[in-house]
Amino acid sequence: MLVKNLLLSTARVSLRRSVVPFAVRCNSTSTATKTDTDSANQITSSSFAPSLNVDESGLHQDVRDAFIKRIGPTFTPVQQLSIGEFIDSETGIVVRAKTGTGKTFAFGLPVFHSLMTTKSADVNKSVNTVVVCPTRDLALQNQTSLEKVWLACRPRIRNKNIALVIGQTPIRNTARLFVRDDKPPVVVCTPGRFLDMIKNNRDFRKSFPYLKNIVIDEADELLNQNFKLDIEEMIDTLKSLNETDQVPKTMLFSATMSKDVFDLAQNVMGKGFKFVDTNEGETSEVNENVTQTLIQTESIFQSYVGALKFIIDRIGEKDFKPIVFLSNTISVDFFHELLSKLIRAKNLRYRTAIIHGKLSQGQRNRAQSDFRRYKDSVLVASNVISRGMDFPDVSHVIQIGVNHEISNYTHRIGRTGRAGKEGHALLFSTNTEAPFVKALLQQGNNFESTIAYEKDADFEESVREISSTLNNVDSIVESNLNAYCSIPSTVSRFNKNDIARDCGKLYVDLTGSTELPFLSATLATRNGMNTEAAREYFNIPGNPTSSGNRGGYNRGGNGGYNRGGNGGYNRGGNGGYNRGGYEGGNSSRGGYESSRGGNRYGSGSRSNKRYPSHDRSDRKSGGDDFRSSRRGF
Repeated sequence: MLVKNLLLSTARVSLRRSVVPFAVRCNSTSTATKTDTDSANQITSSSFAPSLNVDESGLHQDVRDAFIKRIGPTFTPVQQLSIGEFIDSETGIVVRAKTGTGKTFAFGLPVFHSLMTTKSADVNKSVNTVVVCPTRDLALQNQTSLEKVWLACRPRIRNKNIALVIGQTPIRNTARLFVRDDKPPVVVCTPGRFLDMIKNNRDFRKSFPYLKNIVIDEADELLNQNFKLDIEEMIDTLKSLNETDQVPKTMLFSATMSKDVFDLAQNVMGKGFKFVDTNEGETSEVNENVTQTLIQTESIFQSYVGALKFIIDRIGEKDFKPIVFLSNTISVDFFHELLSKLIRAKNLRYRTAIIHGKLSQGQRNRAQSDFRRYKDSVLVASNVISRGMDFPDVSHVIQIGVNHEISNYTHRIGRTGRAGKEGHALLFSTNTEAPFVKALLQQGNNFESTIAYEKDADFEESVREISSTLNNVDSIVESNLNAYCSIPSTVSRFNKNDIARDCGKLYVDLTGSTELPFLSATLATRNGMNTEAAREYFNIPGNPTSSGNRGGYNRGGNGGYNRGGNGGYNRGGNGGYNRGGYEGGNSSRGGYESSRGGNRYGSGSRSNKRYPSHDRSDRKSGGDDFRSSRRGF
């Protein structure tokens, strides 16, 4: 397959600036005249950061020197546009920028400038800046990245540490950082642990009398996890503890924007805040350095096999370093174990790492460290690392199946193609998942190639031999069923008959058994299924129910499972899923047969009757397992 080379061009680097007040950029209840708009568009930061050259900026000299030494001599566009605006603002700014564009130092550099230009006595007595993150992993990454440059600034204060305040770490150790009179200059935190400490620890509560800055990183994700009230409580508390006449400024960052994000900004900063939009004029949030490929499969098993073979065939290739995303923790555990055993069975040398929300923070930290350290490694993960996480030299992001939010698909892709490098994203998707693919297309995603899965009977059998020995096959079937049924209808509406068929078929494919997988009647009913019809694919005890989709299942018709008729499940089949994967065509190792012309998912036209329209019901969910949860953050 022809791989598109989309490195940052000179034209892209000279990104057009958009810095305007909230009332002008959004459909607010506030009124804005043409004069207001013209005046807003004249706001610039040219006097502070006139170019991408760091040395030409107005940053403190020690901050400039440290950034050049540790990072490089040029800003990214978002850094250039944001630094001066935040420093000059009275209440703060909102910044929209695509993932992988340098947002961490877009807020880190003005914070360092603030510290280096503030009297040492005030810096020693109070935390200067609080950075709020949606996950522990992102908080740890931000702390590590910021500290690398901050210490190189050679600050002349007694306590130089950037404090990490997150869950699943010993609270006593964190509290000790705030006992001394010399407070840490910066706190990087997650909302739950921060609120716990500020309510229950006297020394911590007394550490913010001269607070100057509050940074909210990945604001959209914090809101998706229902942290809005916590964020507002944090900011209100910090403002009440401030002993100066100046209210702390707020800097709110997000790769995607929504009304909820702007409502939060207005509640925190008032209606006059500035909005720095580095995506101006673009309809998609997707990083243009990433080439997207869709691999169409006929079953969940084929999606697993296709992803496994794609990885196995490329082990040993230079610069191949993938991340694999799945929908929930059970799927992540299962795929990781399957991949690890397959690598050993084939006598290959390749490291595997795993991260999801049910692992301890120590386990997650070690996995991150190992994946960053070793080039010959693959990371299998859940959504817990989909936002903001920066892993060096990730060549491919591989996604299997659906997601409960379209934005999560976009953020996962952002783990590759970072800092101007080329990246590749692959989505393995079944026929049943077609509505989700359609939703991706409607949101501006562009699959440069659509490729049909090619069966390799020998490889499938080697996967089946390993999977049949694993203990959690029943769990993987149930977790997939729950995942599908938890997708909000505002994202995709799936046919539950097809879902039941695909999940039941997954069990048979993985085990080679002729027995049907067990499913409790309670779970079937909770997922809105007709238990009488579902018994075609599951062993369900008790009396049948008639809840769920009307009309039951198609017995032996198109797409039927093991009942004859067109499209029935067939273990035979010729052909192979040849070596090479999605490049196909001219690859010396063969591969998928690519078809650029026929994207059967269409252009998102409403007239396509194959894809039912979405209703407006709103079922928010979050975390690794498709349900709203703030535990562990």
